[in-house]
Amino acid sequence: MIDFSKLNISKADTLKILNIMQRAAAIVQSVDGLSLTMDLEIVHNNVGLRLDDLLAADDENFCHDIFGIMAHIDRSTGALKDCFVPRFAKPQDKTEDEIADERPDVDDDASQDTVELTRKDAINRNALNIGRRG
Repeated sequence: MIDFSKLNISKADTLKILNIMQRAAAIVQSVDGLSLTMDLEIVHNNVGLRLDDLLAADDENFCHDIFGIMAHIDRSTGALKDCFVPRFAKPQDKTEDEIADERPDVDDDASQDTVELTRKDAINRNALNIGRRG
């Protein structure tokens, strides 16, 4: 059983986790906010999450980590099963400042165009594959 009183999470990180939970609940209304908050606290304490980056992530990467954590966490031990590693896990040998220095400067408008193009391509490919199944 996990002892939540022994988790070492700052108030600032707790607020970020609550914001992440609210975003997830806005995407999928059936999300159990309390369970997700507890899952995120455990993973952040055990693995370390780049909470700011996770909160700012596009929906695809955000959902990968949130729903991957929910699907792969062992709630009795807090470990992530099935070799799941969140995309926004902290590298074990780097500080927050080193991670921030490695982030590329991205033009938000160009980045959004790329995401939209990728989604359209995925939809078109999916439509082609559905036609082939018939």
